[in-house]
Amino acid sequence: MAERRSDQPFSLTRGGPFHQLAHRLRFIAPSGHLRWVALAAIAWIPLIVASLLRIAAGASPHPLVLDPSVHARFVISLPLLVVAETVLEARVHHVVRLLHEERIAERAKLDAILRRVEQLRDARVVEVALAIVALVGGQLALWGVAGPSGYLHGPTGDAAPLRTFESIWYAVLALPLLQFLVMRWLWRWLLWTYVLVRLSRLRLETNALHPDQAAGLKFLSFPVDAFAVFIAANVAVAAAARIIPLQQGEVTLQALGPRIAAFVGFCLAVACGPLLLFAGKIFRARYRTLVDYHVLARDYVRSFHHKWFGPPRGHPATGETGADSSLLGTPDLQSLHDMDGSFQLVESTKVLPFGLRTIVHLVAGAAVPIVPLLFVTIPLSEILAFLGRMLQLPML
Repeated sequence: MAERRSDQPFSLTRGGPFHQLAHRLRFIAPSGHLRWVALAAIAWIPLIVASLLRIAAGASPHPLVLDPSVHARFVISLPLLVVAETVLEARVHHVVRLLHEERIAERAKLDAILRRVEQLRDARVVEVALAIVALVGGQLALWGVAGPSGYLHGPTGDAAPLRTFESIWYAVLALPLLQFLVMRWLWRWLLWTYVLVRLSRLRLETNALHPDQAAGLKFLSFPVDAFAVFIAANVAVAAAARIIPLQQGEVTLQALGPRIAAFVGFCLAVACGPLLLFAGKIFRARYRTLVDYHVLARDYVRSFHHKWFGPPRGHPATGETGADSSLLGTPDLQSLHDMDGSFQLVESTKVLPFGLRTIVHLVAGAAVPIVPLLFVTIPLSEILAFLGRMLQLPML
């Protein structure tokens, strides 16, 4: 790979064999993003057309068409995966630009980390291995070895009879394509985690006076927004796969609660866990600044008191002192107030480079796709009545 120039824009997603192949096949828009409409059409439309032809010939619809998770994969999950990749690219580009502009880390060491990440991003062996795993997963679904319809696998057993065009197309191309995109996105996130781990080991120029209340490192959490979209893309498939079992009473929403909670906790750990590596740096920056400001504030307060009220008791007076009209408009009072505000700002510094907003985004990414399941298990009238009681509105 060619040596990376220091002024060359860094990209976490635009590289690798799949990106090059998609570019040659014109699946890459001028903006540099994947054309999700084309990918979804290739994977999904042949299934619909084949099933329509089957119905026109007087046969029953193919079970694949009756499975909500199949449509969720290509109509909801695949577009969201592309959106997640777009958001990840934008957020990471912004973070790297800020790292360079604010000189938080030594430029040469930072560029060495980014150069290594680009090499891993373009590694053929990784994407070839991911493609093989995706194809094997499709074959397991085709031959009924995989489990029931769910997070990654498609319909199996009697629900997906062999030797039909729909089953073969789904297991050989459509399902492996989606599985590959999911694993490829996770590989990109692993690369970003690698950047954070390496960055946490460098000497960073932190400042506890930064208004982000994270010593100037809170922008490192920006890419977590992309992970929230990625969660939504996968939970949408899992939720769609539970629609029929919920309708048939095979499973209850209450029984799924612990699994959902465990999944959210796992996602929080994967998304925010690497950011915990910076907690020590933020804590030390806060401690150092508090010590420095304590000395500065002590000297300033003593000087302020000596100027306006005279020396402390027991010290000889040096002249006439005391508050009078000369206080009006003096900058000393404003400086004293600013000193207090700066000290409070340092004290309010958190040890984590992310806040409640980041956690809310991740939880929303997991919760929003589950909302439709409420309408499957709970009648709409009961939901409206519950909302009415919460809002204290009379139900008609």
